[in-house]
Amino acid sequence: MFFNPELLPVAEPATKAVLLAARFVVGLSSSFDGARKRCSGFWIDWNEENKTGIVLTTAHLFSSKGCSIEQKGEGVEEEYAAYGEVKYYPHAKVTVHLPDGSATVGHLIYHQEQYDLGFFRVRVDQSVQLPSFNDGVKWGQLVLWLGRDAKFNLTMTHLRPGYMNPHIYERPHYMFFPGKEHIIKYDNGGPIIDLDAKIVGMINCHRSGSFIPSSVLLKCLDLWKEFGCIPRPQLGLAFSGIKLLDIVQVDKIWRKYKIDDGLIVNEVLKGSQAEEIGIRRGDIIECFNGQCISTTVQGEHLKEVRSNCYKTNEHNVAVCPPTTELVLHALEALVKQVMKLKPMDAAKIPKGHEQTKLNV
Repeated sequence: MFFNPELLPVAEPATKAVLLAARFVVGLSSSFDGARKRCSGFWIDWNEENKTGIVLTTAHLFSSKGCSIEQKGEGVEEEYAAYGEVKYYPHAKVTVHLPDGSATVGHLIYHQEQYDLGFFRVRVDQSVQLPSFNDGVKWGQLVLWLGRDAKFNLTMTHLRPGYMNPHIYERPHYMFFPGKEHIIKYDNGGPIIDLDAKIVGMINCHRSGSFIPSSVLLKCLDLWKEFGCIPRPQLGLAFSGIKLLDIVQVDKIWRKYKIDDGLIVNEVLKGSQAEEIGIRRGDIIECFNGQCISTTVQGEHLKEVRSNCYKTNEHNVAVCPPTTELVLHALEALVKQVMKLKPMDAAKIPKGHEQTKLNV
């Protein structure tokens, strides 16, 4: 790979980064209802005293869709089948395959369906290498995509990520690798690293080369470590970023509204609290709490509500509030920005973006 002309100038640091990261990349396999699946993952926590650690991977490993399928079973669809209702099998038998060739049982301790994350507790006799994270990945930055193949050997490729407006089967918190339509087999759930071997994202593909950027991933990990769960309010809204539209469309919006940044509201769920507070299809959200919003990934920060929403029970243990409470808090914060919403004629929403799935 490093003989590629694009990589020759960085061949040495790239080689070092891959070899260092290989120490925390593992393979995983699962079996449930006659199906067998494989994917990759990486260590995120380690307790030296009791020799147990936590491996993070994609929840596709034990779901009815997504992830590389070795053997189809009852209720398991083709790898890139259209995303509809997904069934999860939390009692699936999962094996974690370590870099030294050994294998051990993985015990599911939590999974988050909106982000498709699975956390597994693993006991091993040896110490493990934990990764470092880079909390931001830049558009066009050279990154390395890692995983483990069917024999659990390291796989890798190099790519340059970018932002896209999500389509109907894609999640708003994803970044994408333009032109990469399929993942390398079994890499789903593996890390994406920079040239310093720091994680900048996690591979979590449906149909296209998509991944969860580290800014979102770190927020999820912080919430899970502090509260044991990762709540994600569903606001009943779907967005498109103005800057990610065709440049001719961006120019038209600027000429008519003098706006060249922000999120267009493509859809408002009928009867939702967003509709009740007056948000309508065609509104443009320019900023939130004084910060400009350009992409749906940045829109995930609309849901950063933990400082005010989390409470403790009678034993002073943090507990997750009901989702409805989180939605109310997020919308209360958003409604303060209503004066900043500039209505855009719904009929003028750029063609091709009016059918986006309600995914926020």
